[in-house]
Amino acid sequence: MKGKWRQINHGGRIVVEQKGQEAKLEIREVTRTDSGQYRCVATNKHGEIECTTNLEVEGKKEVVIEGDLRSKLKKVPSKQKEPEEDKQIDIVELLKNVDPKEYEKYARMYGITDYRGLLQAIEFIKKMKAEETHRFGAEYEGRRPEEEKDFDDLVSFLQQRMTQTEPVTLIKDVEDQTVMKKKDAQFECEIKINYPEIQLSWYKGTEKLEPSDKYDIRIEEDRHLLRISNCQPEDQGNYRVVCGPHISGAKLIVIEPIVERHLQTISAQKIKFTKTIQDIVVNENQTATFECEVSFDGAIVSWYKDNFELQESYKYSFRTEGRRHFMTINNVTAEDEGDYYCNLCTC
Repeated sequence: MKGKWRQINHGGRIVVEQKGQEAKLEIREVTRTDSGQYRCVATNKHGEIECTTNLEVEGKKEVVIEGDLRSKLKKVPSKQKEPEEDKQIDIVELLKNVDPKEYEKYARMYGITDYRGLLQAIEFIKKMKAEETHRFGAEYEGRRPEEEKDFDDLVSFLQQRMTQTEPVTLIKDVEDQTVMKKKDAQFECEIKINYPEIQLSWYKGTEKLEPSDKYDIRIEEDRHLLRISNCQPEDQGNYRVVCGPHISGAKLIVIEPIVERHLQTISAQKIKFTKTIQDIVVNENQTATFECEVSFDGAIVSWYKDNFELQESYKYSFRTEGRRHFMTINNVTAEDEGDYYCNLCTC
């Protein structure tokens, strides 16, 4: 039987990180469909090596809880059984004592996935507490206003959780930026994050960006901003936004003043290709590199496949050496066959 390897990319439940000589693949919230064989391939100019491993995901054992609706809510067996008796966890009190933003994390930690059933149980207790003061009087007597607010926050959280379908909502995507050398550039996107555990990260190529003197990363409500200080030619490239399942990218172009003046005053000397890209034939799972050369330093070259512009990613990588420009396709598969071309921009 023949099979085909599927390349795994960063995003959603998948986290792919590479720091120096160490590479890491993390699969969050695994399911049984994640079971199987995984292969790691490392390549350089001398060749490639690979190693494989197997992942086996066992089905989660369900716990049958006896009793009425209130007992299902109020008491859940702990994960570890004590020799004497099962420890009981009061889920309502547990969630009421944490920040509303942490509700989902705690609910998932203790195996609460039926938000509708949990909401019905909470509403049932609120309705019955007045009638059962002899049973719950000590618990509810003298309840402070902030405690009531926390309780209402929990109900609102569960109601919201039942209506949300997408982890994030894209309002405004990131766009290409062009700046003069030594000036600051700013990328901006507007994304509403519906699940509190999701975080937005910025990347240049495959490198994750952290706040520094070079990069100012800020959040203003749903607006996410990346400011790049004192832009230099080496800052040019593709920048990416990764937020849960959403991945998008934009290009930064840095123009040197001397280049701009040259293009304005010497229009007769046009930029052209001095070496065009050539056809390439490679074996599956190898790397393929296209090369072109232009007649002018500092030119911007964009790469395309079948009329779609390619962005820096784990699949495609770009580099420049003087007037020579390279585009590499990593881990080539049959789906990578097609027409590739490059476009020259004087900007």
